Amino acid sequence: MTHSITIVVPTGALGSGVSETLLRRAFASGRVDGIACDAGSTDSGPAYLASGQCKYSREAVKRDLDILMRARSEYAVPLLIGSCGTSGSDQAVDWTRDIALEIAAELDMSVRIALLYSEQSAALLTQRAQQGRIDPLAPMNAVDLDAIANCEHIVALMGPEPYVAALNAGAEIVLGGRSTDAGVLAAVPLMHGVDAGPAWHAGKTAECGGLCTVDAREGGVLVRVDSEGFEVEPLSASNRCTTESVSAHLLYENTDAFLLREPGGIVDVTGATYVALDERRVRVNGSRFVPGTYTMKLEGAAANGFQTLMLVGIRDPQTLGALPRARCHGSSHRCTVSWSIVCARRCALSRMSSIFPCAHMARMPSATSTTQNRRRLHVKSAFCSSPLQAPSTWPHRSPKSAILCCFICRSTSRGHCRATRFRFRRPRWSAARCMSSSSIT
Repeated sequence: MTHSITIVVPTGALGSGVSETLLRRAFASGRVDGIACDAGSTDSGPAYLASGQCKYSREAVKRDLDILMRARSEYAVPLLIGSCGTSGSDQAVDWTRDIALEIAAELDMSVRIALLYSEQSAALLTQRAQQGRIDPLAPMNAVDLDAIANCEHIVALMGPEPYVAALNAGAEIVLGGRSTDAGVLAAVPLMHGVDAGPAWHAGKTAECGGLCTVDAREGGVLVRVDSEGFEVEPLSASNRCTTESVSAHLLYENTDAFLLREPGGIVDVTGATYVALDERRVRVNGSRFVPGTYTMKLEGAAANGFQTLMLVGIRDPQTLGALPRARCHGSSHRCTVSWSIVCARRCALSRMSSIFPCAHMARMPSATSTTQNRRRLHVKSAFCSSPLQAPSTWPHRSPKSAILCCFICRSTSRGHCRATRFRFRRPRWSAARCMSSSSIT
């Protein structure tokens, strides 16, 4: 076995939570050569790329980054973060940079930070497409030049090479734009001369932190990579990796259980073996990296209207008594907004969580129609469930009653949804659930 490189992956996404206790336990277990984690994804849809905003709050990202930066400074290891700000757009990278600089100032820390940008020019990509240098990915059959031109932001998923170059130039923290998750984690092992097969496969396995363990909620993982293979173990002593949990992760966001396409080639694990070293650790050998044409996946997003979520609670008896009882005009499938209404006796809005301990959301059939200004609304309704028995009349006019309403409306125009008048129909009660619809006129 050649020399190994140890990387700690404290979380699957910056902002989702980092345990400082588990992170320090990783450093106490032996030599660690770097900290690496991902900060982005397209799992939550295209809105974050179109807007350039982060999925997680600034406070959550700052909390995680503060822990990582202090550990990096104390143990003198590099810190790599890929796909900053969820989308990895230039705006998101700069947003993360500002947080890092703020933390450095608060800690009186002097640090060298490298910024890697991955955003692409629509004009340049249009030129490349006309030259036949851009290939569509399924289910697309052709490159849509209009779609390229209309995108707010377009990013290219970079591999590990820019991270390696930044580290070789003396960077202590690398904040990257949109990157392949595995590439960020493979950068440090590749920089130290580890074979590409194990480095890439280890990066893919640990890309989501604890997702390759039996309990993804218990922190991240530690990977030790050498040119023959790699070992992976969870940071939490109560968590464990199994041969199944480790081998199955290659299917995560991938259509092939043995081949993974990355910039510059394909990770081939057809001949890989997975052996449990003990109850918590798994050893993987036999991964190969097959070099090929260097390609980068492009991701683009454009604004397509706005979505509004409204939660309305009413407890005032006079307001409840004034709610109209008019029947709905038209069948339910023509209603433009679907409301979910739950009435319960003796409940206060400030204690709604205790009144509805089993409350949950569920998607219901959509409804579409055209309003007076010809704006199409796409609507999904939701409901809350409660163990309480619903009242037999509606609306219930007791001073100690409340109504919880929830609706989501989506407008495909570049503006906000506005309702001018509502007509309610008498709801159909089923246990503690009541569905009611209204029409916008």
